[in-house]
Amino acid sequence: SEAGPVRMCAICRTRLLKANLLRHVRDSNGILILDEKQTRPGRGWYVCDNEKCREKFAKFKPGKSKAGRKANERDKRGIWHWQV
Repeated sequence: SEAGPVRMCAICRTRLLKANLLRHVRDSNGILILDEKQTRPGRGWYVCDNEKCREKFAKFKPGKSKAGRKANERDKRGIWHWQV
C-alpha cells in the first residue's frame, strides 16, 4: 500500500493521497488558482480528478457557508452579523 499525506476533496469529501489531488489557493486578489507544486503558502483546497467535482469546484466560493453567508463582524454584545 502507498504511504503519504492524505487530504480530502473539497467537493465529494473523498479522502485520497495528497499527490493524487489538485491543490488550489487564493491569489492576492482572492481568486482561486491552481497550486501545481503544492507549495504556495496559505489555506489550500484539494479537488479529486472526478469530472463532476471539477465542474462543481469551478463554482466553489471558499469561506461561504451552505446558506451563502459568512460572519464578518461581531457587535459589542458578541453577536455575529452576517454578510449575504
